[in-house]
Amino acid sequence: MRNIALLSIVLFLLGACQQSATSLVAVSSNLDSYANKKMQWGDPVSIKMETTNHDSIQLQLNGKKVAGSNMTLSKENSVLGKNTLKLTVFTGAENTTREVSLLIVSSQKPQSKSYSIINSYKHDASYFTEGFYYEDGLVYEGTGLNGKSKLVAYNLASATVENSIDIDAQFFGEGIAVVGDSIFQLTYKAQKAFIYNRTTFEKLGEFNVPFSAEGWGLCYDGKNLIMSNGSHFLYYINPKDFTYTGSLQVVDDKGIRGKLNELEYYNGKIYANVWYEKEIVVINSQTGAVEEVISLENIPSKNFQQGVANGIAIKDGNFLITGKNWTDTYELQVNAL
Repeated sequence: MRNIALLSIVLFLLGACQQSATSLVAVSSNLDSYANKKMQWGDPVSIKMETTNHDSIQLQLNGKKVAGSNMTLSKENSVLGKNTLKLTVFTGAENTTREVSLLIVSSQKPQSKSYSIINSYKHDASYFTEGFYYEDGLVYEGTGLNGKSKLVAYNLASATVENSIDIDAQFFGEGIAVVGDSIFQLTYKAQKAFIYNRTTFEKLGEFNVPFSAEGWGLCYDGKNLIMSNGSHFLYYINPKDFTYTGSLQVVDDKGIRGKLNELEYYNGKIYANVWYEKEIVVINSQTGAVEEVISLENIPSKNFQQGVANGIAIKDGNFLITGKNWTDTYELQVNAL
């Protein structure tokens, strides 16, 4: 009896699969033509059925129903980056669903920004730089590697260490952000973030980071923490309880821009190092569009022989730039920062 029952189930499933496959053929459309297609806000989407063997269709973009089968992409109904276009076809009591991912890119090519190196400062070459922030003469730096991770504050001009705390060897330190009297520090793969008193470096607490498998860069826009994880996503976080509040996908006119690393927020823009690239991308904090690119090719090449660029801070309207195990930090005066 068990064998007969099992055979019946198998035959039923095979029949269901065949029915589903037949339905997919019967409701073929031009939906697949939008799969990973590069589009822009203002472009139309028009779904056309290739057969009439159906009763009705329903189109959704990012989970929201579209009136009819035609629409125009806009800031109101879509985001820069990957969007999900879903088509459901109803035939009698049955329905068949297919979905594709379409890619919306920026309509503007990023501008190239030039700069002058106006100063350089000593940087401890033992620091595997992950987080970097400057204020009132002090550099706050978070470093990485298990057993070597720390949070340190030092005088920019003299390199004199004012305060330092080592992180437990089980954790790989990552990006930092200063929020009022506190400093937040990410970890790499432990899905934890630590909070310290900015003056004493006393540990005040820690939070779980369940919405991302990895933590990379961190900055603060005056309301939210903004976190990178090596992808093309930026995550917005409530600093009061480290809960996820939203995200941006970072794109330029050609496609997504991933490998986002150390972050800095300044005047409505997010500045990001790009892992293993000699450049900083300047990101619109509302849309995720890369508006400018600052090449670091003019930084002395000896630094890149030590490690990648991975430190951005703002000093009197100028950039402070350093990297992993670099011996120097450079002050850059960028045109129209």
